[in-house]
Amino acid sequence: MRGGWRRGCLSSPALTPPAPPPLVRRRYAKAAAGLRDVFSEYALIKYRVLVEVRWLQTLASTPAVAEVPPLSAAADAFLEALLDGFDSSFAEEVKTFEATTNHDVKAVEYALKQCAPCRRQPPPSPLF
Repeated sequence: MRGGWRRGCLSSPALTPPAPPPLVRRRYAKAAAGLRDVFSEYALIKYRVLVEVRWLQTLASTPAVAEVPPLSAAADAFLEALLDGFDSSFAEEVKTFEATTNHDVKAVEYALKQCAPCRRQPPPSPLF
């Protein structure tokens, strides 16, 4: 596909930042160093999870959305802890689900369902 985004162009065996173009590696390496953590597949997944968790929290706190009941304090604390402690192992889980579902949002949902606390207790929301 010319001039467009191809599915899977960011995928790699490990969640590592792609190598910057040669000019950036040499001439602008110091100036661009702070952006390495933003332009990586890991960062893409991290911020995708952040957006989905915040969206769920917003829906749950909106009385007009009757389909999503309010989150319990424990569920909200669990989601916050997940965001605060986000690591590459959870990103790998999301990536694994995305490989089978071919859908980024569903992959986040499935990964949330499979996380250890959710297996020991009900998920944070009936939407899961």
